[in-house]
Amino acid sequence: MTLLWTFYDHPKTGLPNTNNALEAVFSDLKTKVRVHRGIGKQKETHR
Repeated sequence: MTLLWTFYDHPKTGLPNTNNALEAVFSDLKTKVRVHRGIGKQKETHR
């Protein structure tokens, strides 16, 4: 837990003090994965 307050100790690094931006990215990815239902089996017509 030594890095817990890095954003506070070193303000010039630009580290955010919350993970809201990261949560937004993951939320968007979850939505896209949920919508994707996979690829159906294709009929074999090339014989």
